[in-house]
Amino acid sequence: MALYTRDYNPFPLFEFTVGTDPSRDYSSLTACFAALNNTLIDKPSSRVIITVYNDTGTDKWVCDTSLLTLSIPSNCADFTLTVDDDSWHKGQYDKGCIVQLQSQTYNSIGCFQFSGSYSGRVLIERLAFDANNQFYNNAYNAAVFQGGYVTTVAEPTYPNRVKNLYIRGGDGTTVDSARSMSGLRLSGARHWFVDSCIVENLVCTGSQGSYSSYGIYNGSRGLTKNCVVNNVSFASSTQTNYGIYGATGTGSTENCIVTNIATPAAGSSQCYYSS
Repeated sequence: MALYTRDYNPFPLFEFTVGTDPSRDYSSLTACFAALNNTLIDKPSSRVIITVYNDTGTDKWVCDTSLLTLSIPSNCADFTLTVDDDSWHKGQYDKGCIVQLQSQTYNSIGCFQFSGSYSGRVLIERLAFDANNQFYNNAYNAAVFQGGYVTTVAEPTYPNRVKNLYIRGGDGTTVDSARSMSGLRLSGARHWFVDSCIVENLVCTGSQGSYSSYGIYNGSRGLTKNCVVNNVSFASSTQTNYGIYGATGTGSTENCIVTNIATPAAGSSQCYYSS
């Protein structure tokens, strides 16, 4: 199975499939992630590919409905989470394979959290993530997709990539009770390439003064390219909002479209890099 080309292909190779067909290895990402953490013990320099399939016969499959947390084992050198060629959203929310949050509580992450310290390389692509207006009880810094720490390498390699993700906070009209929100938040990470992602409808109460909302927050030395960010807003607040935000260190934004970013406070902007 040729998904993409990389200059480094470590072995052994583990390939998992997720879908509703009985032939798939797992029926949910939750079950697959649990197996992943057990499978790679004593298997150094492994390469893992997880492919999600929409076997339902409908336009979309909600492949998980709760918070997903993945800590990739440190002995995995190369990790890919992707969606089958015929099963991904292709920029249309109502198609493909969707991770949709059903409920959430105070100070929680959102739909997906890639956590822990990891020194391998990562590709996550083609999934849709939908918070579905479910950030309850004034959660703050809630991110629909939360990335973790990864290896630091010399620029401009950008070995870690999120690509063709569709990320939304909700329907754009219902206001979440979150204090602040992020669509795609790669906090503390290094050298992420955010490529061809769509982020929209991060609308929240903004009741806490010390937190900002971000469409795409790309950590130090990251590249954000060919992305669309639309509708980042507090409902009634004086907080800052950012369409695309870069943390300290060099980084860049190229060929992106950023629209409808509310600017209730000084410092709000469509695109901002702190250095």
